[in-house]
Amino acid sequence: MSENRELEMEDGKGHDGVDLRVVAFFSIFHLLFSIFVSFTHAGGAAAQMKQQRGRQQSIQQQQQMILQKQKMEKELRQRAHEEERKKARADARAVDSEVVEEADLKDILASFEMSSRAWPLVIDREAKAVVVSYYIERFRRQGVTINKSSFFYADMVDSMVQATPDMLTQPLENIIRVLAVLEYDFNNGQDKDGMAFKVLGNREAVKANRQRLGL
Repeated sequence: MSENRELEMEDGKGHDGVDLRVVAFFSIFHLLFSIFVSFTHAGGAAAQMKQQRGRQQSIQQQQQMILQKQKMEKELRQRAHEEERKKARADARAVDSEVVEEADLKDILASFEMSSRAWPLVIDREAKAVVVSYYIERFRRQGVTINKSSFFYADMVDSMVQATPDMLTQPLENIIRVLAVLEYDFNNGQDKDGMAFKVLGNREAVKANRQRLGL
């Protein structure tokens, strides 16, 4: 019996005539296939987990984007609301300022009827031009046309006051009249040389004034 088993082993066959090498090959193949299937399942599970993590990350990113957008929209609404509040406060201050300026202008014009001492208190050049415009319009209603601008005469008043501070004792209307006469801009139908003579008092001064004007 032992001799027969040894012969079977040498031939590679069992006692049933089955080729042992084939059996061993299929056993190894089955083992390898089982390992391959195990790795395949493991890889598939890992891929599914990775895909699931990817979907979760994508959802989280979308949620973060939504939250950031909502935050930005909230900040924009707050900024717009704050700008509206600032504008409303600025408009209110502007209205109050206009009311105060109008009241101050009336008081200043009233003081100019007596003297021009308040003139240096008017700091803004445009405000001075507004005051002069008031008197130019008053002259116009009296039939006198003054063509040069209110800014021109406001600057002239400044210059004359610096050179002759005593002028401030005169009402502002008188100062503007004198300046307009010397500028040959007091158009009331009368002789301009004659009006200039009344102001300056002599012919030489009138002649020098005409030369100054290029006449």
